[in-house]
Amino acid sequence: MSARAKLLLAFLTVSTILGGASGVAILKMRSVNAMLNKLYERDLVGLSACKEANVSLIRIGRALGNVVLATDEAEMQGHRSRIGDYAKTLGENLAIVRDTTKDDEVKRLADEVEAGFAEFQSQANDAIQHSLASQQSEALEALQEGRATADALDNSMSALCSRKEALAKDSYVESDCAYASALWLVSTCVLGGVALSLAMGWLISRWLTKALLEVERIAQSLAGAAQQLSAASEELSSGAQEQASSLEETAASLEEITSTVQQNADNAQQANQLTAGAREVAEKGGAVTQQAVAGMSEINAASTKIADIITTIDEIAFQTNLLALNAAVEAARAGEQGRGFAVVAGEVRNLAQRSAGAAKEIKALIQDSVAKVGAGADLVNQSGSTLEEIVTSVKRVTDIVAEIAAASREQASGIEQVNRAVTQMDQVTQVNASQTEELSGTAESLAGQARHLQEVVAQFNLTKTSSVPVAAPRKKQTVAAGSARRQAPVRPAASDDFDLEGQVERELQTVGANDPFGSFEEF
Repeated sequence: MSARAKLLLAFLTVSTILGGASGVAILKMRSVNAMLNKLYERDLVGLSACKEANVSLIRIGRALGNVVLATDEAEMQGHRSRIGDYAKTLGENLAIVRDTTKDDEVKRLADEVEAGFAEFQSQANDAIQHSLASQQSEALEALQEGRATADALDNSMSALCSRKEALAKDSYVESDCAYASALWLVSTCVLGGVALSLAMGWLISRWLTKALLEVERIAQSLAGAAQQLSAASEELSSGAQEQASSLEETAASLEEITSTVQQNADNAQQANQLTAGAREVAEKGGAVTQQAVAGMSEINAASTKIADIITTIDEIAFQTNLLALNAAVEAARAGEQGRGFAVVAGEVRNLAQRSAGAAKEIKALIQDSVAKVGAGADLVNQSGSTLEEIVTSVKRVTDIVAEIAAASREQASGIEQVNRAVTQMDQVTQVNASQTEELSGTAESLAGQARHLQEVVAQFNLTKTSSVPVAAPRKKQTVAAGSARRQAPVRPAASDDFDLEGQVERELQTVGANDPFGSFEEF
């Protein structure tokens, strides 16, 4: 697995753990929230209603005693009214207790309380009636007879409240257990994620350190090889001195090419002048074309006026039709009295005169358009003459281009001589040039890459690093033309013993064997 894949796997694992822990935490929080809602809506509200029902029952008993003990009828009626209000509140709270629970025992106890209260209310009504009739002894006897019913009702109410308290306590214990479970699960996920992250970070750091140490060792080896290659390339560069003799032949050929190029330049100047004349003629043609366009625009304007006049004629014809219709109607209605018809006939005459005037205007505009079309035709003829002049100029330019082509053939002959001279140069220097280019390029590339590699590795604070300075690339010696026939120096024996290809192959094999990631290119 490559380093990139391992890093991505590490971060993906940590992100997955954190995401899973967050998801579990959210689910558990939702569960706890649901339990709290249940505790409030089902248990707390129901328990509060149960307590309120118990309080209402106590108030009913107190008000009933006040009715029996009261001596004034108005006071009795006031206590009796409050008993009704308390009974209504009791019924509403018992309904809330039923609606906020799914427990069958609670519903049974609520029904028992309601039935007992109905029986107690019947006995209390008897006592109230005796009190209103000023029969205090009978009222007290009625209360004494209903004491057993009141005690049973009180016991049922106490049992109902106790049951609601027990259910609320169970819900609280369930919520507390859910909270503890969520806390343990989330804590376990977070701690496991942190531990796994630390372990993967340590492993990745170890892999990277090992790889960088190996890279630095290879960079040091490449630096030494680059120094030897630089020395060898400088020795081979002396063979390029023999090229100077061939450059003399190249210079002679270049003189001939220069003469031909000068002739081509003169011809090009004449072609340029003729092109300028052709451009002036083209400009004249453009001006004439603009005049033709203007004439056509005027014709278009006249056509627009004709359209407007035709529209007027259409309107007049329409109105004439209406007036004629009105005249017919008037004639039918008038009978002997035809003065209205005379008026309509006069209007028809006026409209006919307007139609005649419009027709005359149309005729005049049409004649004007014909005249303008003739003028446009003349302009087009002038444009044709101008184009003939342009064609003549183009023919002259073509002749000049033919002369330029002849000069170009002479240039080709001179270039052929240059090619023969270059061929002679290539026969002398092809061996040394190829070796010099290859070794020089390899030396510079290796030196630059080695320096860059050491700089990159130096950015990591490795404990086992040891840097070897890389020699700067040596400048190539410039050979003067006068030393063209100087003999090249002989290579030292140390260079003959240097096996670059074998050393590079061994280094690459070492890299492949020691690469902890399996693919050093990915790193």
